[in-house]
Parts: sequence; C-alpha cells; structure tokens
Amino acid sequence: MIVRTVSTGNPVNTGNNAPAGQSIDELWIMTFSVIGIRMGVDVGQVSRMLEPGQAEVEELQVVAIHERLSFRDRNVSYRSPRILLLRDRGTVGVMIDQPEDIIAVKLDHIRPLPPVFGAGMKTTIVWGVALIEEEIVLLVDLFQLVAACNFSQGERRE
Repeated sequence: MIVRTVSTGNPVNTGNNAPAGQSIDELWIMTFSVIGIRMGVDVGQVSRMLEPGQAEVEELQVVAIHERLSFRDRNVSYRSPRILLLRDRGTVGVMIDQPEDIIAVKLDHIRPLPPVFGAGMKTTIVWGVALIEEEIVLLVDLFQLVAACNFSQGERRE
C-alpha cells in the first residue's frame, strides 16, 4: 500500500493532496506516533513541517495534538516533536511527534471511526481509521483540531 516515502526530515510541501497524474481514489497521509499511537493527517492540510525552534522564531500559534485528543490521563512526552503548519491558516501549527512517512491510502481502505474508539475522542477531529501495513492508523482532521482551540491573537499553546 505504500506508494511513496519521504524522509521525515524534509519539509512537507505537496501543493495539493494528490501528486500530478495520480488518481483521486486515494488519500495521501503523513503518519506519525504520539505515545505509541499511530496517526495520520491529510497532507493537503499541511503547508510545511518545522522544528519547534523555527515555530518560536516565526511566532506561530501552536497546539500540541495531545491537548485536543483524549489519552486518558496518560503522561505525554514528545521524543521527536515537529510542528505542522496548516495550509491556508496563516500562523497556526499543530505539534506532532515522531513523523514517519507520507503514503497513499486507497479510499476503500479507510473506515469510519469505530464506536469503541469514538467514546473517548472528539469524532470530528479523529474522523476515521485506515489499516496500513496491518496496523490501525487514526485519521486526524487538523482543521477541526485547530478550530476547537479558539486561539486569540498572539496566543501560543504547547
């Protein structure tokens, strides 16, 4: 199922979700992990990936992904944090951990979020699951995640 892998140290800048000539029956996602939970986001929502220090220099409004998702009182620490700057959202970014790959997932491999998962999560933020290399990946809508933050001008959260 992996179509293309990009080094996680490189900026994400895809222009649109599907590369030129690619069919629209697949979704390109960036995978990452937070406390061992594998997640993915639509690369079409991301303009670039930054180091945390770069986000400070650029004075971005940043929210850590664990602040908007329920991890049931688990202590969350980031091993390899990165900031995803959202496309068309100016100075707003989301902190993720351990970015992995950018991969194409066939739309028929994506399922709605099962009720057992949805019980503890905001289901507009985590909107589905994909089975990638025999592992469940939670699909996160970054636009919904930051919409729930209600940033005020100049606020920075991490």
